[in-house]
Amino acid sequence: MCPNTGNRRKHRITAEDNTSDICTLSEIVITTQDVQDILETLDTSKATGPDSINPTLLKQASLTIAEPLCKFYNLSLHNSLVPSQWKIANVILIFKKGAKNVVSNYRPISLLSVLCKCMEKCIFKY
Repeated sequence: MCPNTGNRRKHRITAEDNTSDICTLSEIVITTQDVQDILETLDTSKATGPDSINPTLLKQASLTIAEPLCKFYNLSLHNSLVPSQWKIANVILIFKKGAKNVVSNYRPISLLSVLCKCMEKCIFKY
C-alpha cells in the first residue's frame, strides 16, 4: 500500500484539483500475503529463466519463502536497485510457420527470472 495515498491503485489523477495519486516505487510496500498469492498462482509449465529457478519449486515452497522474498523485494524497491542477474534474459527462437531455413519465420522469446516476474506482479497490484 502506498503510504502517501492509502490506495492500492495509484494511477488515478483527479480532475478537480489536478493532483496525482501516483506513488513512486520506493513508496510501495509489498506484503508477505502479496508475495504468497503470486507464488501460489505461478504457472508450473513455464520455463525457467537464466537463474534456473523452477516455478514448481517456488510454488511448493511459497509458505516458507514468501516472507524472506517480501523483505528482499521491499529492500530492492526502497533502494531502487534490482539484482544484476535479473536484468539478464535467455533469448530463444520459436518457429512460427513457413520454411524452417528462413530466419524471419522465427520469433524471439525472452526467458526472464521467475523471481523478477513475481516482483513485477506484486508491483503491478499497486
